Amino acid sequence: MIDKNDNRILNKPKKRIKEILGYEIELKLNYFGKFGEVSFSDIKHIFADSNFAFVDELDDLSSIFNFDYYGYWKSNNLIRLFVLIYHPSTNKFWLRRKEDYSSPIAVYTGKLAHIARKEETIIFQKIYNEKAGLEIIKKEEKRLGYKIVFVGSIVRQKRYFMVEKKDTTRTYSVALDRCRSRGRTLNQLEIEYKWIREKSRQYTKGVENIINKDLKEIQKMLLNSKIGGKFVPTYLTKWEWLLSLRNKFNNNGKYEKN
Repeated sequence: MIDKNDNRILNKPKKRIKEILGYEIELKLNYFGKFGEVSFSDIKHIFADSNFAFVDELDDLSSIFNFDYYGYWKSNNLIRLFVLIYHPSTNKFWLRRKEDYSSPIAVYTGKLAHIARKEETIIFQKIYNEKAGLEIIKKEEKRLGYKIVFVGSIVRQKRYFMVEKKDTTRTYSVALDRCRSRGRTLNQLEIEYKWIREKSRQYTKGVENIINKDLKEIQKMLLNSKIGGKFVPTYLTKWEWLLSLRNKFNNNGKYEKN
């Protein structure tokens, strides 16, 4: 067990500054094994004697969400546009418009990091119920002139903690992510840059390279650990995984079995 009195564990930062705006930097690993086979304790012990400290009050969080994906066809490509999000434990809904472009900062092979720089246009809106979300989607359909169709649903179970790099005070989330759709399961480990604790300018020269270096260090720690063989670096997104599960999709927004 992790000792809560360990002085390496930090207090929750009072001020968080995000050095990058409009995009995210993260890395992912597919986890091949039964969910729960690798425990939180297993993952956290990897960080116990490292250059990273645990962020107190942010070290064991969990959530379950339902995601309904909507998109439209353009040049024979299905483009993701809306995600209708439902949080069962609070009975709250959100509608997220998200068109993104993901490209790797750098491409590595073998046991080195696969890191993506995700540029995003996001409108995140709280709504009262599912009907309100569908009405917004219908209005956008008329504005765009494209038929917006239901693509599929994902139930996402996430459990995560935060670590802070001791010398840079940059914070990263480390999340075990389980997604289920159409009887299939995707298990991934995601590490994402969140913020910096120290006072800093909004943009620091070379910050992407620093974050990239931290993420590679984390991934090497994970892959070189006793449980490293269960993880494989990947660029696979949830949207891509959802599309891979569908049988035959038509423009009426219905699934057809082969």
